[in-house]
Amino acid sequence: MSVVVRWFRRACYVVVPLIAVYGATVVYVYTGMDGTAVFPVECGIVFGTAVWPVYNTAGEVATSVAGPGIKRRVSAAAELLKQGNIRRIFVTGGKGEGNRKSEGQVMREYAISIGVPKDVIAVEDRARSTWENLENTRPLTGGCTSVVAISDAYHLARIRLQARLQGWDLQTYPAQDPESLLFTARNLLREAAGIDSLVLPSLSR
Repeated sequence: MSVVVRWFRRACYVVVPLIAVYGATVVYVYTGMDGTAVFPVECGIVFGTAVWPVYNTAGEVATSVAGPGIKRRVSAAAELLKQGNIRRIFVTGGKGEGNRKSEGQVMREYAISIGVPKDVIAVEDRARSTWENLENTRPLTGGCTSVVAISDAYHLARIRLQARLQGWDLQTYPAQDPESLLFTARNLLREAAGIDSLVLPSLSR
């Protein structure tokens, strides 16, 4: 047997299982996109995403405003609140590099701008990842009898997985994604790769 054939077989022993695992994760993310929420739920956690910088005439960042992802997620929570499906909103997300405001602060401001009462919004503004969103927000929701996580559909599987790893059985609810197959497919595949990068190293220890 040639050296090339031996190396090819060895590569297959590694690559084929990785492809199988990635395919299974894509299915896991896809099947979680509809969410698991059964309403009414007392509290909703809205997960942060990128804020958009606003520049002044000198080319410096003057402030930060809600990007499309934040608008989708907060609007979904606001609609649930309006329908009586949730009673309180927790927004979570820290300050990214170069931003003037945290995601949590921007989310609160946007929520108020679309009619959400100030007194039903609580802010967590230190988290820098989904894991920290969950970890930092959980103590704030201690008085809630039930909690639902609100985010883009492709993000829900990771939220639910990481919540379970923290011993928290959260319900999930999808914000309305843009009507773009490319957007959905790109983020679905990226999210699956992100989950595998978290899970596989822990399995190999």
